Amino acid sequence: MVRAEIEGSVYCFANIYAPNQGLDRARLFTMLQSELQSCQQEQLIIGGDFNCTLDFPIDRNSEEPHPQSAQSLHHVITQLDLLDTWRVKDPQYREYTWVMVHSHQTFCDFFT
Repeated sequence: MVRAEIEGSVYCFANIYAPNQGLDRARLFTMLQSELQSCQQEQLIIGGDFNCTLDFPIDRNSEEPHPQSAQSLHHVITQLDLLDTWRVKDPQYREYTWVMVHSHQTFCDFFT
């Protein structure tokens, strides 16, 4: 996290790279909420890779493999009153940032 004052406004920038493992990811989101509480008085801008999707029908072609981490991320978003700017701008648009091919294909979007 970095705090910066730009033209009289204070911003808190956070870059997140969440773990691939669901349980570790859920723990990180819980810790993240606690850390980001300190940015409540500033403009909070978060980016990175959450390794998690919130809207399964639109962001994936299959269910989220670890729904507990998605619930944990949703809780953080709700508690901190965050917006997914990509989804606000493009509510129904389906564009995938990666494709995994094993016994079947998995397409996944990102959370911005």
